[in-house]
Amino acid sequence: MNSKLLFSLLLAIIISVSVISIIETNWSIFQFVIGLIVFLLPFMFISSFKNTLGVFILTVLILLFIYFSLKYYYYGIILGAINGITIGFFISFFKTSKASVINIKELKKDYIKNR
Repeated sequence: MNSKLLFSLLLAIIISVSVISIIETNWSIFQFVIGLIVFLLPFMFISSFKNTLGVFILTVLILLFIYFSLKYYYYGIILGAINGITIGFFISFFKTSKASVINIKELKKDYIKNR
């Protein structure tokens, strides 16, 4: 089975379960979106961190954010965080590769020549 297919299936299941649990438990969709945004952006760019200090600060802030959201019973943030971490990890793991820039003039010349 293709790994991208497996990961997209896993991502769809996680998002579906999160949305259904938010609806069934009457948790705040606003908290879900906040958790999603706060955790999506750092995990998308986690592979571009070059030093350990940045990862340490990010980890401390994430753990404090999770602690305070649990302390004040903001469970929607936790579900958003789970989705943000999952989506951000998949985006950083399955980055698109760099493509070369197409030169239109050479492409036209090759088309006319091979025509």
